[in-house]
Amino acid sequence: APVETQFGWHLIQLINRGVLPLSDALYTNEQNAYYQNWLSEVKDAAEIKINDVWKDVVPSDPSIQ
Repeated sequence: APVETQFGWHLIQLINRGVLPLSDALYTNEQNAYYQNWLSEVKDAAEIKINDVWKDVVPSDPSIQ
């Protein structure tokens, strides 16, 4: 069916439909991109609380006794 966009009407013809194998490098790139997107979503959804109580216990200038 014709498709209307901001540039007018277009006819789209599908020439071939098939599954093409990925090269090892492209597969690794896609895998890394998926992981980075997933990690970003998890970080954005996480409620992170930083507890700095250790700063009161650890000396700022360590010395050897």
